Amino acid sequence: MSDSVSGEQLQDLVDRLQGEVADLRRSRRRLVEAADADRRAIERALHDGVQQYLVAIAVDLRRLAGLVDDDPAAANALLDEMAAYLREALTEATALAQKVYPPLLEGRGFATSLRSAAESAGVTVLVDVPADADYPPEISVALYWSCVAALSSASPGPRQRSSCVTRMTP
Repeated sequence: MSDSVSGEQLQDLVDRLQGEVADLRRSRRRLVEAADADRRAIERALHDGVQQYLVAIAVDLRRLAGLVDDDPAAANALLDEMAAYLREALTEATALAQKVYPPLLEGRGFATSLRSAAESAGVTVLVDVPADADYPPEISVALYWSCVAALSSASPGPRQRSSCVTRMTP
């Protein structure tokens, strides 16, 4: 009789472990899908934003070559337009880089980077993080992106104000 009880216990354990393995596989699949979605979003942002500005600059450089001698005033106007395109491309590239990994998070820490993200989202935030808090990088990154997602949901409309309190304890 004791053999059948231990056999049932063993089967229960095997079933539980198989369930956990299935859960891990689903979790891994979700992570891979999320990473793929992020890569596709970055590709779209590069294609639709930065690449378009750089193509416009390349076209304008060809036009500029023909204008330099014949029409210096038009060449100067075109240079101003190209400088504006270049500024926009740099702004978009910087914003895109910050979406990949915010430099403030590594350089200035969680609280500063979260305040900056909140300011960009138009949300007033009180961030209460102990000064001596030293979270592992993977925890800081996960918390940061979770908070950024919440901030984008809380982002106010043009006439609204929104606020948020973030309190963390070690």
